[in-house]
Amino acid sequence: MTGCGRKIGPHACCTVVCGDCLELMKALSDGCVDVVITDPPYNLGKDYGGNADDHKDASSFAQFIDRTMSEIFRLATTVLLSPGIANLSAYLKHRPRWVLAWHKPFGVSHSPVGFNNWEPILFWGMWPRKNWSDYIYAPLHLADKALGFHACPKPVNLFIELVERFSSNESTVLDPFLGSGTTAVAAKKLGRHFLGFEISPEYCKIAEGRIALAEAQPNLFQPKPEQGELICPGS
Repeated sequence: MTGCGRKIGPHACCTVVCGDCLELMKALSDGCVDVVITDPPYNLGKDYGGNADDHKDASSFAQFIDRTMSEIFRLATTVLLSPGIANLSAYLKHRPRWVLAWHKPFGVSHSPVGFNNWEPILFWGMWPRKNWSDYIYAPLHLADKALGFHACPKPVNLFIELVERFSSNESTVLDPFLGSGTTAVAAKKLGRHFLGFEISPEYCKIAEGRIALAEAQPNLFQPKPEQGELICPGS
């Protein structure tokens, strides 16, 4: 991927970088991105295509979370993170400003009381608009799992909603746990700058393919330059 021509630290903006995000984030300067939006590992023993350490003991996982959050807070003042319910307490110690509710009807994950049809989205930073809701409706579609991109896929529409709400046209979005590229795809569709870190070479290739596909698909709301002459003034 060639990116957009900008640089974020040593990396080309609007690209996917393969490597350990903790090491990669250390190479970035304070406040170099506008927002971090990410879905970190849940430590449930999932096969993330190369990340063989998704089954840490409780102490090691807590330390991993603390180190990760320290780097994230250094890089951005606005942070949105989907921690899963089982790990919620480990992230709450970092005192999020608010917890958004992602409503995911038709979810099939078990909870102590049955199925869980919602998940928390933790938020740090300043709320962009007072009248925006802290509730996001984003169903899990069969297509999200049928594509086989990831062991724990999230709906693109959920991340489009997050990117749109918490960034502007010139913002740069960082996802240190990019996985199969959903955050980057959302950023690309909305015309944002982005940078994605992913430890799995397999997922990096998948993410790059999805980003290229999103770039090739026309944006119905933004005409291409060659279409400008077809638009009547004042229309």
